[in-house]
Amino acid sequence: MTFRLHLVPRCIQICVAAVLLTAADVSAQEEPDPWSLKTDLGLSLIRGNAETSTISASSRLRHRDGNHTWTASGNYRRSTADTTVTVNRARMRLEYEYRWGERTYYSIRMEGSYNRPAGLSLRLSPASSVGYEVVNSEKLTVTMAGGGRFIRDRFVDGTDDRGLYLSASQNLTYVVADGTKLHQNLDVTPKAGNPEDLLYAGEVRLVTSVTEEVGLEVSVEDEFESRPFVDPNTGEAKSKHEVSFFTELSFRL
Repeated sequence: MTFRLHLVPRCIQICVAAVLLTAADVSAQEEPDPWSLKTDLGLSLIRGNAETSTISASSRLRHRDGNHTWTASGNYRRSTADTTVTVNRARMRLEYEYRWGERTYYSIRMEGSYNRPAGLSLRLSPASSVGYEVVNSEKLTVTMAGGGRFIRDRFVDGTDDRGLYLSASQNLTYVVADGTKLHQNLDVTPKAGNPEDLLYAGEVRLVTSVTEEVGLEVSVEDEFESRPFVDPNTGEAKSKHEVSFFTELSFRL
């Protein structure tokens, strides 16, 4: 009897310790990985009256440390119709984001890009902005941000242009179903002192998970420049709008 009385407290101690260890393991599993890597690959081939092909690749590396987030991303697109290159563009972006409140953040970034069929040989653009999450729920997230952006362009004909621009952006993420999300982004960039001189980029992207590591993405992008490049040899102006459709496989590591 005495042996059993001593055994009961010992059993209680063992059970409590087991519960605490289990809880610690669960909380550790629920902590998000501070590093994330995502890569998208796309390819389309059409043979008929004309032979067209498109390849696309993009990647994003992100590191989170408390209120600090560092992101490096890039993408490349190339399309041909018969033997003519219709799209040949690439972008690189480095960004740092700091959250000083539950919904408020500040970011600085540097972007570099080119779009040769549109006449752009190199664009360098440092920028900074302040953002706020207008809606933050399990199903829907909406973010608004505003700031400034300096743009320096060098064109394929050797000329260049530079200026200070304002920037306003809106991002939306909606959970359509388990494993399926809808993303919508819009960036409007008018030139300071001349709002008629502007750029904007819009995107709608539907992402669905095939497995935990592989997903399928379908997107529509529209980029607009109020002053399109004019080829000095032909005098022909490029289109103000560049609309692209992409279907890609995404890989998460």
